[in-house]
Amino acid sequence: MKYLFYSLRPKQWIKNLFIFLPLIFGKKLFVSPANLKTVIAFCLFSLAAGVVYIVNDIIDIEQDKLHPLKCLRPIASGKISIRRAQIAAWILGVFIHCFIFRIEFYFWIGSNRLYYLQFPVFKDIENGRYH
Repeated sequence: MKYLFYSLRPKQWIKNLFIFLPLIFGKKLFVSPANLKTVIAFCLFSLAAGVVYIVNDIIDIEQDKLHPLKCLRPIASGKISIRRAQIAAWILGVFIHCFIFRIEFYFWIGSNRLYYLQFPVFKDIENGRYH
């Protein structure tokens, strides 16, 4: 499990901290829910980048084995099998997509709620009068 985490290259995640700049410049770093949404976005973005790193390591395994530094990566060194790396990338990718879809779905429902509630049937459902 430790090597799988190393394959996600958490040292590279420092670059993803730029996602917090709008909150810092907008003086909303400690304002909820903006900061919570940004933390979630940072985590999802970092995991998505990690999945790309794993897939890249799988694709480039033969070249990485010959490189003096890249041969130390968990997949190239054999500490993680290609099959395990593929499964981990697939599971993380599905998790990220499901989570993002859920966020987009709730955003869509929230933003379109007022539009749909102007129809009489939906007004009755909203008020509990529709059976």
